[in-house]
Amino acid sequence: MPYEYEERLVPIYEGLFENLHLQVMDPYDIALCKLKRDSDRDFQDMLFLARSIILCRMEPPKYFCAPNGAK
Repeated sequence: MPYEYEERLVPIYEGLFENLHLQVMDPYDIALCKLKRDSDRDFQDMLFLARSIILCRMEPPKYFCAPNGAK
């Protein structure tokens, strides 16, 4: 799992269930998880995310980018 991903979880359907709290991961965190697993299926899923509106219209978050001067 990406570093400190818990801080970026987004709650969904708040208040709908009494004892169940659902959260979704940031799309960039999902892409990182898919790339790390390195399976064909996960690679195809990551390509879908990269080509979809989800990643195309989002600016990469600072945690996703390399530090100044790093490649």
